[in-house]
Amino acid sequence: MNWLGFLAMAAALADQTPATTTRTHVDHRGERYAVDYHAVPHVRHKTVGMAAPARPSHERCEETLTVLAERRIHAPNGAATLRHRLPQTRTWRVSMPGPCRATPAADAAMARRSAQVAQFLAQAAAQDQPAALAAIEAAHALAAR
Repeated sequence: MNWLGFLAMAAALADQTPATTTRTHVDHRGERYAVDYHAVPHVRHKTVGMAAPARPSHERCEETLTVLAERRIHAPNGAATLRHRLPQTRTWRVSMPGPCRATPAADAAMARRSAQVAQFLAQAAAQDQPAALAAIEAAHALAAR
């Protein structure tokens, strides 16, 4: 496969990935800051119920998706970004029949839970507004010293 084909395939896959960002804005001292909340997924697979080859198996794959929220505050001029991992996390578990297969685990799990992840990020953004404003104020105070 040549580079052009690879780039076309990557662009097609990028269109299929679920939205894992929520953007809000914070006004502070006459400036408008863009605040992005990104989902940071952690996926764990565990095969349970394995049996010896001569016996019937009740093998299944237990998948655990844990999503962390990360806040990124962008300066109005685009010169700097403040990043902070929020304490909010959300965990989903699912049990599927059969062994765990080698797939792009995080993308597949996020695609199955895209609506719930978007709702989680919206809740985290709503709860984090005062803390985001305080982080901007603290950065201004530090820069003024």
